[in-house]
Amino acid sequence: EKNLPRLLNSLKDKFFEIVVVDTGSTDKSINIAKEYGCRVFKKEWKGFSDARNFAIKKCKGDWIWHFDADFELEDKEFEKFKKILPIIQKDKNIKVVSFFIKNFGLDGKIKSISTQAFLHKKEKDIFWVGKIHERLNVLESFGSDIFINHFGYEDIEVQKNKAYRNLSLIKEDLEKFKNEPREYFIKLFYLFQTFAILSYFDKKYIKEAIDYIDEFEKISNKFSDNSTLFFTTYIYIYLSDIFIKKEDFNRALKYIEDGLKNFSDFPDLLYMKAYTYEKLKNFTLAKEYYIKFLKKVDKFEKKPVDKNYNIAVVIDKIGNIPEIIDKKLPNYLDVDEIEYIKNEWKKDKNRYFAYILLKLYEKYQKEKFEKFLLKSTKIHDFDLLNNFASNYYFNKKNYKKAIYFAKRSLLINRHDIIANELMALSLYNLKVYEKSIYYFKNSLLKKPTISSLPLFIDALKKAGKINEAKIIEKKLKNL
Repeated sequence: EKNLPRLLNSLKDKFFEIVVVDTGSTDKSINIAKEYGCRVFKKEWKGFSDARNFAIKKCKGDWIWHFDADFELEDKEFEKFKKILPIIQKDKNIKVVSFFIKNFGLDGKIKSISTQAFLHKKEKDIFWVGKIHERLNVLESFGSDIFINHFGYEDIEVQKNKAYRNLSLIKEDLEKFKNEPREYFIKLFYLFQTFAILSYFDKKYIKEAIDYIDEFEKISNKFSDNSTLFFTTYIYIYLSDIFIKKEDFNRALKYIEDGLKNFSDFPDLLYMKAYTYEKLKNFTLAKEYYIKFLKKVDKFEKKPVDKNYNIAVVIDKIGNIPEIIDKKLPNYLDVDEIEYIKNEWKKDKNRYFAYILLKLYEKYQKEKFEKFLLKSTKIHDFDLLNNFASNYYFNKKNYKKAIYFAKRSLLINRHDIIANELMALSLYNLKVYEKSIYYFKNSLLKKPTISSLPLFIDALKKAGKINEAKIIEKKLKNL
């Protein structure tokens, strides 16, 4: 009910048909789907793959593109898809297509980028497997550079509840696939992933995860082909995470090194190496590997797929970048290293280095700060940099410039809470109350801030929306 309108609005007029399979919702989901002209079918819940395979049977087209209710397909991404469509249709060997998934947090920022095959030919030998973390049985896919938005992990409670739900289903699958080594290994990967999430809430899951390490060691060297490269590499991130939480940093480093043998510059492993050295208070090595991580992420963002349409990498630690470039590296780098960062930025025009250089100028060489702020924002259309500039000009009471940079951010990511709030506050200060309300709603309804709420109420009153202002004031009194 909450997610469907956003998804279905984004799919409107793009597809021959939209089939919705409902597995027991008790809200208005079915009515909403019908209002959008979807063909709706009910199915008893028997797991994710079962539901998807049932949906396939109801589809009329030769190709099927799967969406979850908490997805969104932006118009610009669909336009990109139309450009690769002739390649897909012409090549008879392409039967499955993978997409990148942008996983959003509550602040409207991308917390991670994952990938999954969601488009496939309608053929009887292509189907979904697994009760949980389901995937197509065809492992080879055409890697597209299309990004889909996903809002299912905005709330930490949702993540926790999904992990609890997943745990028992994964254990059932482990039992089911114990005589199929490849499938068993993939399920083991998802088990460690679930333990890594749950161990943030309850330390008992660290011990439970360690109990499965012998199982992993027995099977870990059996696969070396590209079809399981992601699983055989990324599993080391979850293992290292478990031992970091146990404060066994040497064991964590051992697993990170094992992972780097598979994929020498896998970004999340570089992040984990930096983070582990940070825990060991070796800030020189922490700095070195955070810089390597940022270089790899920037390279990925510039070119997410290679010339053969293979997906290059998946990044789960992208949500940690603001902390790295805002707090960690500016503290680990001193005035003598400004020239080094400047030269690194000049080499590849890495937007993260531009941001770090700006922070270092702000800290050590204020006379260069504003000049480089204007230069870097001309070169890089980058949300973090735009928000930084917007905030800077807002504090200087140059509200028109603050709006200019906040707008640039919102063109990149309209869900960005910070950019929406800066737009709202700048418009409020310019007494453009009606417009400010729109941006206040975009930010405050997702992440209320005490300083902005009274201004939102005041904007409502000044725009003549007295009843709405009273409702919000009443809610505030009850909090």
